[in-house]
Amino acid sequence: MMRRFFVIGVIVVVVTAALSVSSRAEEKLQIVSMNDGLRISANELPVLKKKAKRGDGEAALKLATYYGVYLSEKKTELYYLKLAARNDSDVAVRNLITIYGNDSELFDFRKALLWRQRLKDLARRKNIAIDSDGEWGYDLYLNHLGDKDRGLFFLKYAAKHGSEKARQELNETFGIQ
Repeated sequence: MMRRFFVIGVIVVVVTAALSVSSRAEEKLQIVSMNDGLRISANELPVLKKKAKRGDGEAALKLATYYGVYLSEKKTELYYLKLAARNDSDVAVRNLITIYGNDSELFDFRKALLWRQRLKDLARRKNIAIDSDGEWGYDLYLNHLGDKDRGLFFLKYAAKHGSEKARQELNETFGIQ
């Protein structure tokens, strides 16, 4: 009996010590979000805004990322993406194409096409490699598989613009030549 109380006493001491160490470790533990690296300090924010308005595409792109990913403010993200795109940021143009081509709330194929044309112009001027219209259309098709009508629209678009994969899939899946 005495031995049982001794074992129980040891267990209580060990558990108490473990909880004490655990609570001190939690006090030191800081939760860090993956997005913390995108944070912009209060001092840096007005400097970046001024740079962006003066034509610094990289500053505008950094602000777009900050507002879009870190703060989830889509409207402000779009503002800075467009500002960066007007200052020849091909990354910003690609992001606008992706948003207008895929975002469920902001989908607008005409805007995606306008930004796609802007990307083609930038690619010619800056010698940047981009996908063909057929490949781009096929990627959009793959992104919209859950929406049969929209998916079929992009599959036809891809086939019309030279995607052999799209032509085959139209024929095999939908019986469309």
